[in-house]
Amino acid sequence: MNYSMKLLTKLKAMNDGCSDYRAAQILEISQQSISKVKNNGTSLSDETLTRLANLVGENPVIVVAENALEMNYFPNMRQFWEEVLANAKELESRASAEESEERAA
Repeated sequence: MNYSMKLLTKLKAMNDGCSDYRAAQILEISQQSISKVKNNGTSLSDETLTRLANLVGENPVIVVAENALEMNYFPNMRQFWEEVLANAKELESRASAEESEERAA
């Protein structure tokens, strides 16, 4: 199961196990796009992944970077996406730590 499919599964679960048709409506894409992800292992566009990440409460930068690394469309860009992912996770970790400190105070 690729990263796009994992997020689609999460979206559908958050919407009472909705159909592919309903998930497509929520994401404002065609049902055919979802079928391609399910049947061909393709990925959603970065724009759709960003929308999907926001809907399921995940960091869109991390989602797009993880997807780019998984799909490996541009092998010469691997180092770039690894750096983007590392930086995004570091920022997310810092924000979480600061939030915890604020709650403790």
